[in-house]
Amino acid sequence: MDTPSTSAAALKLQIQQLESVINRRKAAETAPAQPPAPSTSARPRSNVYVNPNYKPPSKTARPPAPPPQPRPAARPPPTLPQEKRDVVLNGVQFESSGRALVRKDPALLAALDWTDAT
Repeated sequence: MDTPSTSAAALKLQIQQLESVINRRKAAETAPAQPPAPSTSARPRSNVYVNPNYKPPSKTARPPAPPPQPRPAARPPPTLPQEKRDVVLNGVQFESSGRALVRKDPALLAALDWTDAT
């Protein structure tokens, strides 16, 4: 039958094998599970359109854009005159106030001047 030295050597060998299996399982439990990497040799999807004229952008270096020039300060909006002034355009008299021009009727002016004179 087996001699004591042969059975002891076989027992030590079996213990080493079991220890290595246990250590591998412990290492697999502590390591995070990683999804398998997608294979590049997989067939592409058949329902995806591929533009035959597509050219990827070139990798040439472009010169950097010049820094933007500071803009001059914007002018303040023009102030509108608050007083009424008389303006004559093509012989017609208007009264201007701000943005509005109101025509002065010569007949009305004559009537107003006549009533003021009395």
